[in-house]
Amino acid sequence: TEITITAGKPTELQFNPSQITIPAGKEVKVTLRNEGALPHNFSIDALNISVNISPGETKEFTINASPGTYEFYCNVPGHKEAGMVGTLIAQ
Repeated sequence: TEITITAGKPTELQFNPSQITIPAGKEVKVTLRNEGALPHNFSIDALNISVNISPGETKEFTINASPGTYEFYCNVPGHKEAGMVGTLIAQ
């Protein structure tokens, strides 16, 4: 399974999509792209994931999550508070 997440688009302080559903207990390849003008980050505290990404950069990583609902967010100061958050559902 593969998913793509874009940071900084359609607005700078937004993830697209902001809700993602993945199969639980399986490796999911994530392509993270920063299409904004600012540095961003993709973090899921419960899964010990934190990926920094510069403007124009693309990074790949994997998620393997137990069934549940997880918050993801940008840990750059002020970005989470401005609404740069989303939900990952593993089922």
